[in-house]
Amino acid sequence: MTVILIPIFIILFIQIQKILFSKFALKNLNIERRFNTDKTVCGNEVSYTIEITNNKLLPIPWITITEEIPRVFKYSVDSFIDVEEWKQIHTTTTSLMWFQKIKRHFKLKCTKRGYYEITNAKVKTGDIFGFDTIETEIKAPASILVLPRIHPINHFEITSKRPQGETIVKRFIIEDVMEFKGIRPYQPGDPLNRIHWPSTAKTLGLQVKQFDYTSDKKILIFLDVRTKEFIWEGVDTELLEESISFAASLTKLIIDRGIPVGVYSNGAVMGSKSYLKIPPSGNPKQVNLLLEGLAKLSDFTIVEMEELIMENLPLVSWDSHIVIITSLPSIPYIDKIRKLCKSEISIYSFNKDILKMENENIRVNYVKEGKRYE
Repeated sequence: MTVILIPIFIILFIQIQKILFSKFALKNLNIERRFNTDKTVCGNEVSYTIEITNNKLLPIPWITITEEIPRVFKYSVDSFIDVEEWKQIHTTTTSLMWFQKIKRHFKLKCTKRGYYEITNAKVKTGDIFGFDTIETEIKAPASILVLPRIHPINHFEITSKRPQGETIVKRFIIEDVMEFKGIRPYQPGDPLNRIHWPSTAKTLGLQVKQFDYTSDKKILIFLDVRTKEFIWEGVDTELLEESISFAASLTKLIIDRGIPVGVYSNGAVMGSKSYLKIPPSGNPKQVNLLLEGLAKLSDFTIVEMEELIMENLPLVSWDSHIVIITSLPSIPYIDKIRKLCKSEISIYSFNKDILKMENENIRVNYVKEGKRYE
């Protein structure tokens, strides 16, 4: 009789555990994914974490999480990775006891700037013996912004057209009413139109608005994302990344000198339908704003460079400096820009043929790829 009951009990156990796991295995199961930072610089290594929590009495004998990771991230350990054309499939397998939390940490090297969001993931689990499996997709996104590389620039001159001399000061010298800083107590000589009445009423003492200081000279950088003269020739990805990295390095250098700088590009910003447009500012936060904008810049041309520059020419003052960064051998619209704008114009190009355009009114610079930068 006992011999007969043993198979019955085994069959009953198998069926009961199948029902339990099929019904409750995914209940109260939380999965989180995150990077250790929201932004980093291209070439750096970041930590990527998968956190799995089983908030119930029923243990999970096995669970497999399959993720689609962009190929721009390189794992320090290549195990459990299946590389496809545009993505890599990473698999994590583990088991959890009741009310247990498990974390898996991975080191990823960021090889290309841009904004990346890891969204697609599948969770697969089942009963102890693997007779039944349950599969579902999860929504536990993890995102990171990879900033372009910054390289030293060996040579960049900024001249002044002011009659007092040719020296550009490396400090802020003019209070900019567009750069609100905060509130401070009134001092004799402060303009009455700067009194902040709400703060005055609150403190029962005159309070005035305070602004940041900027230098009088502004630099406007126009970056062309095209790497070929004709659209059907495609995009030279490496050359584009060199151009963006150079633009980032140049903006960092200019801001370090205390000079307001803005960046404009004919490329579309990732996640929007507009081109990159960051007006000049001397605010200390400007460098982060510029680097983040360049990080999200795509290779899709949304406006012609001539139209882009013409649209933003009203921002150019007589003592401004226009910098054009391109990979093309010529700039056919430059004479038109020159007639409408009396500001100094400098051109930086990764194409040696650009040197033919140099004259007394336009400074032309050939940037050698990989020289960081001459």
